[in-house]
Amino acid sequence: MRGTWSGLGLLLVVPWLVGCVSGPQVRLETGQGAPILYTPPADQPPPVEVRQEEFVSALTELVLHMHLSLELPRREGRVQLASWEGESRDPVQRMMEHQCAPSEPPDGCLVLPGNAPPPQTLMRMRLALSFALDTVWEGAAVPLSEYLDPLAFKLMVYAALSTYLLTLMMPEPMTKGLAAALTLYLVAYLGLGPVLSMLEAGWRLLEDSQRATTVEHLKEAGHRFGRVLGDSGMRVLLLLTTAALSGGTGFAGRGPGLPGFGRAALASQARTGVALEAAGQVRSVALGVKQLTVVLAPTAVAATAMGPGGGAAPQKGSLTGQPTKPGANEKTESGLKSVERENESARLLAENGYDVEQNPPTNGKGKNPDYKLNGEYADCYAPRTDNPRNILTTIAEKANTDQADRIILNLEDSQVDLGALKKQLLENPIANLKEIIIIKGKKITLFHP
Repeated sequence: MRGTWSGLGLLLVVPWLVGCVSGPQVRLETGQGAPILYTPPADQPPPVEVRQEEFVSALTELVLHMHLSLELPRREGRVQLASWEGESRDPVQRMMEHQCAPSEPPDGCLVLPGNAPPPQTLMRMRLALSFALDTVWEGAAVPLSEYLDPLAFKLMVYAALSTYLLTLMMPEPMTKGLAAALTLYLVAYLGLGPVLSMLEAGWRLLEDSQRATTVEHLKEAGHRFGRVLGDSGMRVLLLLTTAALSGGTGFAGRGPGLPGFGRAALASQARTGVALEAAGQVRSVALGVKQLTVVLAPTAVAATAMGPGGGAAPQKGSLTGQPTKPGANEKTESGLKSVERENESARLLAENGYDVEQNPPTNGKGKNPDYKLNGEYADCYAPRTDNPRNILTTIAEKANTDQADRIILNLEDSQVDLGALKKQLLENPIANLKEIIIIKGKKITLFHP
């Protein structure tokens, strides 16, 4: 088995290393027309740095807002770190997988691939990862201990890290769902090169973990792996993995609140041609020969990928109906701007693959939504406030009074923090709301669900 893993690792990694010499391409498959072949510029932004104090603060915040069930597996009074003889799966792995929300689909959780190594090897790999992270934990144990058992939490994080690495190393045949979104985040923060180096280091870590005969050997293997990404890179990896513990829905809400998200979002457009805010629309990724393939919704493609170096744009939609004209009570500056944003949004949606009917017939409930979007009623809202609570209050009024349960949120005149907006929506869900599509900087992003 060891030789098989080693050979597979070389088959996957060596072509990547060759490809990196001439620069890898990103293939974006939207399901609409030809794939977009995007060549990242040679002058790439540097990795996003996360300082230790930012890491400790963000990790504590994540723990505070996650419903974690931590109970160390024990037998005869001792903590059980691996499976007992006769058990097919180890209890630490089960503890980690039980954190995922029951409502998540199978690919919305971190789950070991079917061809993963046996539990004893997983235990060794987790122990090696603990050494890779030993300096990263500095300063975090004391604040974490106020809310949970630090040892149980660390064991669960090590299980999540090893699961994610193996999912990336042993795709079936592509890395899907939550693990795919996590990969896009990691590339946005660190760059494609460091992620490929991490993949190569992951294979060596797996081999070293299997061969190790002493704890010292595992310590050396872990430190070797940790040096590949460095302390800042390991902080990013640990934060992203922790945010993913409760599943894809929770990850989509927590990602924008992580330190450095704004810089990572800008870098993502250059590195992959994908809007990081729309990582939840990424269905799968594959690391192949000279190419990163991303299967995603057309609205997740950044404008960067459409320019020089980009390929075919997504198929255009249609725009029918009548544009909105200012009414008698809309001749003020704010009223005119609202009408302008409503018509602008309709054009942008049509240009990005949506079938838009402006000012359709009433919706049967005595209301007059602004659009029919792909056959479904939707209303446009262009706030000028930066307050997330005020924005969601207006959206709730539209959804709960049957105006429309799909909202086009044009934020061209608002500087609201998207992380704060998502957090507010998670804490105060709107029962009748089905969808929010955000327009910002002429880009379209599915924000909810």
